[in-house]
Amino acid sequence: MEIINKYFGRIKPSNNIPVNPDLSFQIQPSNKLRTLQFGLGHRQYIRAYSIPTMRNNDSIILELLSNILRAKSSPLKQAIEIDEKFAIESWTWVDNRLGDSFFLFNVISNKYAPIRKSQKAVSDFIKKLKKNGLEEKYLNIAKKKLLREQMYHNYWTAQIAGQLAEFELIYGDYHKYTDQLELVKDISNEDIKRVANQYFINEIEIEMQPETNNIIKKIGYSIYYAIF
Repeated sequence: MEIINKYFGRIKPSNNIPVNPDLSFQIQPSNKLRTLQFGLGHRQYIRAYSIPTMRNNDSIILELLSNILRAKSSPLKQAIEIDEKFAIESWTWVDNRLGDSFFLFNVISNKYAPIRKSQKAVSDFIKKLKKNGLEEKYLNIAKKKLLREQMYHNYWTAQIAGQLAEFELIYGDYHKYTDQLELVKDISNEDIKRVANQYFINEIEIEMQPETNNIIKKIGYSIYYAIF
């Protein structure tokens, strides 16, 4: 969260939120890749796209898409985590705000893998997503998952209270909590392709770079990735 606030914009204080906040949306311009040094045992690549607030009707489509791509057997993981010498893990998440929000792609890779491998892997996946969308089976699985989660929440007063408060604050109407599943049921693959083409345009990129002191390994992996 600290990194998101620092490089993608700080979340505004939630107290004294206006009744009718400015919900206008503008896609942010692309930024050059920022490189940060971290004492990690791997390399992490983050790509963010600006998306509208959760009070926009497209937010539920983007949330469903993120749920699909976070699953263990998601098409994102199948596309990126195919080379064990490269990708260790990949996922997405949505950072929701009352103002502009962000849809983020993450790739954890071998620390000797060049960052261009992660950039290309994400770019190739998004290109296919824009053209073909997702298979119907992924949409159906995600919709059933959301239904199970809401049924689970209904058994706990604290969960229901939290959900109602969240929907009142972020969506502007707590009644939309019960409308959410109806909205999800109507989402189609055409909706997935539309939001991908509409919002996944100008990327903001961050590389968390580890220390790579082993020169022999560094040279060996450089040769490997130059070939493959």
